[in-house]
Amino acid sequence: MSTRGDQALETGYLGRLTPSEEAALRKMRELFPIERSTQHNPLTDADLLRFLRAREFHIDKATTMLKNTIEWRNKIRPWEVTLESVRYCYDTNAAHYHGRDSQGRPVLWFHSKHHDPDFCELSIKNCYYMMEKAISDLKEGQEAVSVVFDLNGYSKRNRDAKFAWNAISALQNYYPERMGLCLVLNPPSFFWLMWRVIKPWLAPRTVNKVVFIGDDYAEKIRQYFAEEAIPTCLGGKYDLEPEDWIKQIYGPAPPMPKKNGKGWFSWFKSHGKKGVEDNEMIRSDSVTLDEAPSEAIQGFEGD
Repeated sequence: MSTRGDQALETGYLGRLTPSEEAALRKMRELFPIERSTQHNPLTDADLLRFLRAREFHIDKATTMLKNTIEWRNKIRPWEVTLESVRYCYDTNAAHYHGRDSQGRPVLWFHSKHHDPDFCELSIKNCYYMMEKAISDLKEGQEAVSVVFDLNGYSKRNRDAKFAWNAISALQNYYPERMGLCLVLNPPSFFWLMWRVIKPWLAPRTVNKVVFIGDDYAEKIRQYFAEEAIPTCLGGKYDLEPEDWIKQIYGPAPPMPKKNGKGWFSWFKSHGKKGVEDNEMIRSDSVTLDEAPSEAIQGFEGD
């Protein structure tokens, strides 16, 4: 699938539906009337089509996915997460929400060398905040956002399996078709082990939206963003650091919040082979943790 725009030239979008896709949309509308919502917004036809595309227009699978999303949103209530409650992620320069890509899509930036696994749950919460904010900022006719993972300086102390599973799987399972592009910049050699574990869990539609760029990122990133939108740390002209941006809004940083993570290895080992309870991990409906490649699991344990 092309990453040049939300819709490229494929069918499955409003105004570009095959007869069978139109029939599937009508059936979904019968199951989910316009009055039914996932929060305070009604489910539009465009919303229903996102779930149908994510499940290749299998109505039963799309229905299950949407029901799971409604249940998850009613429980987690991600739209209620406030910027102030997750400001630590910005005080440490670990994440930022700013700018648009060349297609006009809002952009979520993650500077992974500043990620602390001990604050994993706060980082996951911030992902929800940024996604909800980005979706609210979509222009008319847009459905997707862009995500950039800056792995410059990313080291083994930053690895966090719980964050990786939850962030990526949430995008796939609870925000279907919301990611138009995911850039991964300058990944270190050990990153590919984690990718080997994660990739089998992802739908082909999701994998096809991930673009890896090596140490020549400063040049190639300009294919996707104007210089004014690219942070100076990545060779662009946007020079407002997240920590300075958040101070402009809320003032000096408060005391460090309480640590709540367990670190990447302890979480993976305790959950990776037995599954999880109470939505602690987000899974697709076609694979379980027990099906993660055994050689990759052994690689985690032996590293």
